[in-house]
Amino acid sequence: MVAVAGGLIAWFIESHLLFTLTPSLSHRVYFMGNSKEAEKNDYVVFSLKGNRFVKDNDKLLKRVSCAEGDILKTAGKEYFCNGLYLGAVKDFSLKGDRLENFIYDGVIGRRLLFVTGDHKDSYDSRYFGFIHKDQVMAKAYPLW
Repeated sequence: MVAVAGGLIAWFIESHLLFTLTPSLSHRVYFMGNSKEAEKNDYVVFSLKGNRFVKDNDKLLKRVSCAEGDILKTAGKEYFCNGLYLGAVKDFSLKGDRLENFIYDGVIGRRLLFVTGDHKDSYDSRYFGFIHKDQVMAKAYPLW
């Protein structure tokens, strides 16, 4: 009985709790829900395939900062959603790799999301661009 309970607890932790060790977001522990329908200000779990800075099977966790129908504007190295400042890009990663920034000026298209972290060094849509809503694996809710 104790083994079964321990197994269920381990399964729940592995499949529903997400721990982030980087300062990319201000929270460290998230509950992953079953919903994949993300809106602005939701936290989402997704993966990027074929990105040179991320392994294909890595799960990324970011906040939806700008969504379909919103106006995203890149002004130099700064990003704005509906006129609200989202952050700026850097030329080099913390490891010294050259970074290219995503440039956009217009209305965000259907089913596209612009996701960012809370930290200035977050690797997010400012560099890799939009993610499609189909890439969202789960919505996440901060616990701590």
